[in-house]
Amino acid sequence: MLTDLHMHSTCSDGTFSPTDLVALVVDKDIGCMALTDHDTMAGIVEARTACEIAGILFITGVEISTWVNGGEVRLLGYGFEEGDEDLVLFLDNQRQKRRDRIYEFVDKLAAEGINIREQMEAQYDNQVEGSALGRPHLARALISIGEATDIQDAFERLLRPGTPTFGPRKLPGEEEVIGAVHAAGGIVSLAHPGDHTRHSSVLSLIQSGLDAIETHHPSHDQRLTDYYTQLAGQHGLETTGGSDFHGSRERDHDNLGHFVMSGKLPAALLQ
Repeated sequence: MLTDLHMHSTCSDGTFSPTDLVALVVDKDIGCMALTDHDTMAGIVEARTACEIAGILFITGVEISTWVNGGEVRLLGYGFEEGDEDLVLFLDNQRQKRRDRIYEFVDKLAAEGINIREQMEAQYDNQVEGSALGRPHLARALISIGEATDIQDAFERLLRPGTPTFGPRKLPGEEEVIGAVHAAGGIVSLAHPGDHTRHSSVLSLIQSGLDAIETHHPSHDQRLTDYYTQLAGQHGLETTGGSDFHGSRERDHDNLGHFVMSGKLPAALLQ
């Protein structure tokens, strides 16, 4: 069974609703999926309902950023109890930090003569309750007023570290993230480690209770897939994989159905 455990919807920075995302999954003959929106579970009920109608197996998921050894690292939580009060509160706090950062960007852009407050307010007003906004939403606002030609242009000139309008994120530590997901009955996988994650950070996460490594990902060539699969085996960890689908790029649609995996972990999570 093709399994995709890394996908995003309009409840964070994806461009397809959870229902429309499931329709794409059906077209690609994927039989098991997880929705892993950033810092939110807002799309889980809709995605699960669509999966039940389509006959797709569904696993609860979320993607959370953490700070490890001086750098940002992404972690994927799976199989947790979505009604866990502590996890709900933790993610609420994460989204509030996101909102604070968004308006830090807005203020810095305004100081440079670029006003997108109205566009960002409109995006918040149109959100599903509990959704999470991030830099891609800022990029879309910049495009809408003609200050950027596309998302890459917006990031390169205005939204990346080193630009005068960049605002750093306030991120939780690795033990806090892993502990929150574990306490809710879930497991934690390191997302796309081949995408500039330091080896020392990987080892630190393993010591902090990491359960799995995402070995199959569009940023991994076969060499990296083999390397991280071997590393996971050496430390007794599971492996996960997925397309990291957002829908805003043509390659997202090409990757969907290709960067997937099969194995015992999805079955164990479903059980």
